[in-house]
Amino acid sequence: METPGVTGYWNYNLGKALTNEVTFVYPIPGKNTFTFVGTLGGEFFTKTIDVQVNQLDVALDQDWYDLVSDNTAVGKTWVFDRQGPGSLWWFMSPGGNPEGAMTAWWNAGNDAPPVDAAGKMHFDLNGAANFSHYTTATSTPEKGSFVLDVANKRLMVSGAAKMLGSAAGNADGVYSIVTLTEDKMVLYLNNSEAYGTGWTFVFKAE
Repeated sequence: METPGVTGYWNYNLGKALTNEVTFVYPIPGKNTFTFVGTLGGEFFTKTIDVQVNQLDVALDQDWYDLVSDNTAVGKTWVFDRQGPGSLWWFMSPGGNPEGAMTAWWNAGNDAPPVDAAGKMHFDLNGAANFSHYTTATSTPEKGSFVLDVANKRLMVSGAAKMLGSAAGNADGVYSIVTLTEDKMVLYLNNSEAYGTGWTFVFKAE
């Protein structure tokens, strides 16, 4: 962006650098392609560079390890935290505010569970930010990718794979992170496209 008249941003796969300088720890070993999207005031253009990460010698934010485990290439599997009849693991909640995520308006998991209630999902950083969705414990997975936005407490999934319980509705695959620890994850939708309310997802590490 030192060229006169050029403006734009870097897309480094896990986020966008919208300022003229940004510092981050990239968590995926291997060859990674970053893209510059720029303009001279008319049409946009793109340029790419390949960045080789041979070793993760700087610690990641703890949220990465909580999501994918300390062995980031192997990753971690998550399932719904179904503790028994009446437990809250997939339910309608107030819209527009993650602070109300654990207020249940309707225990849908108990009354009308999603088709993938007994399924699982897997996150890993084996060459890319990989996400796999299994409708059942033994079904063939659908593959996709994910972005963990630590600063804004968001988890985003994209590609063919959908988050467990996506029947609640979320076309853009963006979820607010309410809780993320080594063994528990609570995600929240501000506005379920299927129900027009908030929606809460409670998972545990398998």
